[in-house]
Amino acid sequence: MKTPEHRSEETGSVMLVTLILMIAFGGLATASLTMTVSENRKLTTRHYARQVRLQAQGELEVAKNLVNASRYDTGLQNKVLLQALAATNQVIPNTNVRVERVGTTKYFVLRAQATAHGITKSAEAIVRQVSPASSNNLMVIDHPVGVSGSPRGAIHTNKWIDFYFPGGSYRDQVTAAEGFNFVAGANLGNTSFTGAANPNAAVIDPLKDVDFSTLWSEADNLAVTDDLIAEIKFEGKTAEIKLYRPASEKLVPATRTKTVFSHYETESYVVNQPIYETSTYYTTEPTYIQENYTVVEQEPVYAWRDKTLIVQKSVYEDQIVSYTVDVPVYSMRTVQVTEWVNEWVSYSTTDGPSSSGGTVGSTGGLNGYWKKVQLTKDVEEQYISGFNQETRTRTDRVKVGTVDLTETYTEKYIDSYIDVTKNKQRWIQDGTVQVSHTKKTVIGYNQVTKERQVKRYKDIIENYFVKVKTAEKLERTETVDSRGVIYLKGDIRKIRGKINGRVSLITAGKVKLTGDLQYVDDTGETRMANGKDYNEPYEDNPDYKGDSLLAIMAKGDILYSKDAPLELEINASLISADGSVKFEGIGVSTDGSNVWTEHKNYEVLTSLRRLGGIVSRKRPIATYINEKGFIAAGFEFGESIMDQNLILSSGTNAPPPFMFESAVPTWIMSTAGLRMGVQ
Repeated sequence: MKTPEHRSEETGSVMLVTLILMIAFGGLATASLTMTVSENRKLTTRHYARQVRLQAQGELEVAKNLVNASRYDTGLQNKVLLQALAATNQVIPNTNVRVERVGTTKYFVLRAQATAHGITKSAEAIVRQVSPASSNNLMVIDHPVGVSGSPRGAIHTNKWIDFYFPGGSYRDQVTAAEGFNFVAGANLGNTSFTGAANPNAAVIDPLKDVDFSTLWSEADNLAVTDDLIAEIKFEGKTAEIKLYRPASEKLVPATRTKTVFSHYETESYVVNQPIYETSTYYTTEPTYIQENYTVVEQEPVYAWRDKTLIVQKSVYEDQIVSYTVDVPVYSMRTVQVTEWVNEWVSYSTTDGPSSSGGTVGSTGGLNGYWKKVQLTKDVEEQYISGFNQETRTRTDRVKVGTVDLTETYTEKYIDSYIDVTKNKQRWIQDGTVQVSHTKKTVIGYNQVTKERQVKRYKDIIENYFVKVKTAEKLERTETVDSRGVIYLKGDIRKIRGKINGRVSLITAGKVKLTGDLQYVDDTGETRMANGKDYNEPYEDNPDYKGDSLLAIMAKGDILYSKDAPLELEINASLISADGSVKFEGIGVSTDGSNVWTEHKNYEVLTSLRRLGGIVSRKRPIATYINEKGFIAAGFEFGESIMDQNLILSSGTNAPPPFMFESAVPTWIMSTAGLRMGVQ
């Protein structure tokens, strides 16, 4: 039993422990309350920070819209940006967005800042006030354009855009002056616009003042000003240009002496007219009479008689003959058979020709198309697994001898002759008769003077033309650097190769793309990966270290050759000032609304992968689908990506040398939260 003293000691210990526990729980509660308050403050700060960031971004978007809608002066200066620079605070009107020019360049920095509840955040964007003509994926000046899939880069037309096939995805700016249309299964619900989309954009024409007759003066590499046909092969840092004098048929002036009529003259001349005398003369001629007479002639008398003939004939009999044959033994086996078949693809799916981004044209309304697919299936087939020998018999007719046969026949023969008396007639002379005749005899001449009109001639020197035919011949071969500006007055009928340089190729004629055009660096690495395999992603090659760019500017059409590789890759910006960029043999109506093919047979290549932009006056078409739903001409698969080196992301890149610019801003980057903090 515990004593009272012991119980008192236990009670004191319990109270001490209780007090310690109460102090500990109180501390925990206080700490928990402090943490809750701190967390609430953080959440509140984040909430206000997000609101402030969105406010800054909103201000920046308003400013960007004002810059996009701005007019330009004759020097391609954006008036909104110039007005902000001239203001005391350098702020775009009706915003709090400040503008600063980057040195003396065409770049401007736009900064928007917002502050609330002691939190400041900013948003920033860099803009190049003009865009190189090559920095668009597609720019069509006079015609509408048909697009499909997921092209990368801005698209603009001064007419309307036809969006083909469901599942189209347009991440960059898409603008048209005359609206948007959805065809071949596409509609607003199954077409995605992530970037700005404006169906009522302003009309622009960066090529309206281009004069090809003067562009040769811009060439700092090579200028060919006579009409020679070119074949170009890029070989890294150099290019081989073969120049051909085209076959010709021309009229060459020449002279010759020619005798021509001058006038008539009256000429007198004397003729001798004969004097005739008529006289009579006689001739003695025989007379005849007809008499009858008889003759005796012999005629044959025919009879019939029997005649016997001995004929030798062969005698045959049937004999049984044995022979041996190899009889095949049949078995069954399963084999795989691969064949190409037409598979109907409805546009209710996201699959479609040129589905990764291509220019498309069609005839009539379509709800699908026929796609060539390779079908592999197991087929049971019979085959010969061996042979068995069998002895068989057959009946043959065999000659065993001959037999003499007597044949009797009746023949006709002459038995005798008889005399036959016949009456006949003949003419005999019975005397003569005197016959008189008259004749004219010349007994002299009278001289008579007459007049006649005589033609007089003279010699003249005549100018005329001789048709001279000249066969095509190789005029010369130029080897030039793959940098700078090259001008060719005539057509470029072949172009291909690997480019390690920055070059503008200008021609006053037309261009035919006959092979791959690929950017490479000093080690031979290509700018893009998988350009020749449409089954793999078309993406940047991380090992590429170059800065190659190629701009092809033609006055006429730029054509994808029907004889190009089945899987074609084009790294270039393609600009046709008066024509189109299209597959060879595709025709386009004057207003661009109708499309057809001139090929009698189907001319279909597998894929086109294109890095760089297209600017053309007329409708570009890489794939044409006929009224039966078949791809009749062009590429079954296509992919187009705007070249990042032409988007000028850091302001240090530049377009190809001598590249026209248009009054359209190029937005380089847009970032938020560059200046953040709690005040």
